[in-house]
Amino acid sequence: MSDHETEENRPVSAGSEPTPEHLKALRELVESGFIPTLEKTVKQLTAPFFWYDPQRASGSRTIGGGTVCFVHTGVRLLGLTAAHVHQACIEALNRDAELGCQIGGHSFQPSERLIDIDRNLDLATYRVSEIQATASGSHIHSPPVWPPEAPKEDDLVLVGGWPWRTVVEQTDSSTHDFVHFIGRSAGASERYPSIVMHRSTSMPYSSRSLRPRLNLGGMSGGAMCVVRNLLAPDMIAWTDLVGILVETGREIDLMRARSLMCIAADGHLIRDDW
Repeated sequence: MSDHETEENRPVSAGSEPTPEHLKALRELVESGFIPTLEKTVKQLTAPFFWYDPQRASGSRTIGGGTVCFVHTGVRLLGLTAAHVHQACIEALNRDAELGCQIGGHSFQPSERLIDIDRNLDLATYRVSEIQATASGSHIHSPPVWPPEAPKEDDLVLVGGWPWRTVVEQTDSSTHDFVHFIGRSAGASERYPSIVMHRSTSMPYSSRSLRPRLNLGGMSGGAMCVVRNLLAPDMIAWTDLVGILVETGREIDLMRARSLMCIAADGHLIRDDW
């Protein structure tokens, strides 16, 4: 399995009601290749998480999917996704034992790897190995402290994941699209950091933006990263993984994440006050 970006589904960089100065600076960074580099950094923290029927004809094998993120807390290497993604996968596998499941190009048994899950938090955590993360084509995020601080209001954030309905299947492989957005953090909620997108002020990488009403199902479980120092004069920027996407608006208006502050270093979920 390989990953791929089609021209039709190129990522979009946009701000929540950006100023003309922000748009000018972002366009310059897109043209310089700097924002695509940031996108690649976030993309490498994630992998498509999908389940499929190997008996179906090519083009209809993939049944559902989401995204998984990889992070080392300093105590344990974890795979993170939304609880509703895990539950959908388990329900499909329970209905049909012949189905397969993968993260990236690596087979995966979610029930065997599960550490903790909570539907109210909409989070699921897995124990994963470096071999699994590497085989999925991903890198492992290692924050300097755990848990990372939630984004503050108006922080610049980047979100990204793998919509499964855009999968293109060949005879012996599947091609997945990674989609990302850049915008300002909407509100300062530690529970649900979010980003609001505005199509009217979005800025595509190329001549075409995302398809109208593109179904983003599959981005759940994806990464929310704070982009630090992006528009500073020295342009020394970096990204911090701060949340896991749990809700995506069908009109790409609102994307909400669950803060990593409710995940303990050993992968168990912190339910108090959340």
